This record gives sequence, C-alpha cells and structure tokens, in this order.
Amino acid sequence: MASEAAMFQCSICDKLYLLEYEAHMCLSTHYEQEEDADGSVVLVQPDQDIPQRYSCGHCRVVYDTQERASMCLARHAAQDTWMESEACASGSSSAIETHTPASQKATTSQSHSQRQTPWTEETVIILIQAVHNAYPRLDGKQERRDRVWRDIYHVISPQPSHKDSLSIGIPGVTIDQCKTKWKNLRYTFFRYVQNMNTTGGAKLHVPQGYEQLCAFLGDRPIAKPITVSCGLEHLNVEGDQSVVDPIPGPSGISAIPPAEPSDPDDPPPAISIPEVRKSVKRKKIRPPSQSQRLEGIQRESVEEVRASGKRIDVFVTKYEEWCEQQKKFMEEIIENQRQFLRMEERKTEILEQLLKLEREKK
Repeated sequence: MASEAAMFQCSICDKLYLLEYEAHMCLSTHYEQEEDADGSVVLVQPDQDIPQRYSCGHCRVVYDTQERASMCLARHAAQDTWMESEACASGSSSAIETHTPASQKATTSQSHSQRQTPWTEETVIILIQAVHNAYPRLDGKQERRDRVWRDIYHVISPQPSHKDSLSIGIPGVTIDQCKTKWKNLRYTFFRYVQNMNTTGGAKLHVPQGYEQLCAFLGDRPIAKPITVSCGLEHLNVEGDQSVVDPIPGPSGISAIPPAEPSDPDDPPPAISIPEVRKSVKRKKIRPPSQSQRLEGIQRESVEEVRASGKRIDVFVTKYEEWCEQQKKFMEEIIENQRQFLRMEERKTEILEQLLKLEREKK
C-alpha cells in the first residue's frame, strides 16, 4: 500500500532528494565567492537549512508537513473505495479510471482484468429464459413488475446467501443488475437487427443470446431492406422476400402498420422486424439568391409606397369634401346675414316715413 514519503529539498534551487546528503551536496554547489581582507577570493557557504518535505504515495504531490501528505493519501484511498463500490453496484465490468500515476495504472488494470464478470454465456441464457417465461406478466403496474423481477431473480439464484431477496445471491449480481443486463441485451439485439436492415451499416458483433432473443422478440433480420413505393397499389419487393399487403390510408398512399412495442416494461426503439423502408422522393428546396432577396425587398417597398399613396388619396378626398361642406355652410350664413340687413333697412325706412307724417300733422 502506498504511503507518504519523506524527502529533502535544497533551499537554493528547491530541488527534491530522497537522501539528506544529496540535498547538502546540491546546496554546496551554490557557494558564494567573496574577497578576504587581503584581497584573496574565498568560497562562503550560504547559511541555509535543509528543509524536509513529504510526498503523497498516490499522486506524488509534495507537501511541507507529514500531516498534509497523509490527508492527501487518505483522500485518494477513500475515492478508490467509493468508485469500486459504485462499479460493483452498477454491474459494470469496465476498468475504473482514477487519478493514478503511470506506475500504478498497470497494477490497477491487471487487477480489473483478473476480476471475473458474473454474466457468462450460460447465465445470460438463463436470464433470457427466465424473462421469456415471465414476459406476459411484465405488463402492469410498477409494484407488479417488481414482484415479477423478484421471481426472475429467484430463478437465476434459487438459493440466496441471505434471507433478504434483494441481497446478492450470485457474487456480483442483484435484482437491479438483472434489470440493467436485460435492458442492455434487448438494446443490443434491436440495434443489431436495425443495423442488419440498414443498407451500408457497419458490421456489428452478434449479441449475447441472439438465438434465444429471436424466439420471442422477433425473427431474424433480412439482409436487404424491402422497398415500398408510395402511391402504388402494390409493393416492389427486392430479393426473395414475400409481398406485404398494403393498407390504404385516407390519402390513397399505401402504409404499413407499425409494429407494437415488444417490451411493456420499457418499449424498444420504433423499428419493425423485418423493417420495411419507404422510398420517398423529396424535392430539394434551394435557398433564394441575393438578387432574389433584393427583388423581394424592392417589391415590398413599392407595395408599401403604393399603399401609402392610396391612404393619402383617400385622406385628401375626404378633406376636400369636408371643405366643400364648410364652404356651403358659410355661404348660407352670409346669405342669412344679408337678408337680416335688408330687413333692418326696410324697418328703418318705415320709421322715417312715420316720423315725417307726424311732423306734417303738427
């Protein structure tokens, strides 16, 4: 087990040495030259002490005290323990990457390579068979699915080492790890099937338990996809595949009914086994060029100017009508004033005649 190591540091150049005399030798090389009273040159050793330093045995970081180096080493040990427990809980068989020096990475990789995974070909087949037998019961509430997974766990581990059914029956396997392994197997299977149904797909390795998974998750994948022509009454099948009867949709386009999810607990990706691929021609839409964009801007500007001119014409027309009405109204007022003045003049003439008659009588 790694531990903190004591080291010695030169106080002039700060170099670290494992032995104290090596630090003294380094310090002696930093002698200073001074002139004596008679003019002779002498070498004077600087008055410096050799400080002691401590390095962490895990990350090789140097500290000035032994306590700090011990704390760093304990922190690395706790981190390694926590990461190993997390790896065991998740069922991961990959190597745990930690902040270790090059000298310890080889030892860590060897220890992880020697660690045997509980999922062999036999245990995987047993798991698939147990899930296959209990597959119709997985469609239900979460509590019911948990009970089904407990039964599956008892099939894989009929004699657990503890009374609690959630404890580890086989070393390194729990109920959660069984669920995770099943999801990984199912995902790998459907990915392999989809890759086989895709033209030009990268070749993948045959997943574990492929024969058993094909028994209840689907048939074997076809080597070439089936091409479906949209808008036709029949399907053009390439190769020696059987013709699939199309279902006419509301728009007259033949459609293939989608496959139902194979697992009610966690539905797989939406693929069909074998997959039917539709060849649909899509028209490529080119983006408008700069001249087309400028023409569009110009058209919008001209339309806006025309709309503004129409609004101005309507306003001028209504204003002229209003001015005409006001003119007629003022003319009527002036005519009324003239009639009133004529009436006043007539009244004045009558009064003058009356006064004249009165004077003649006298």
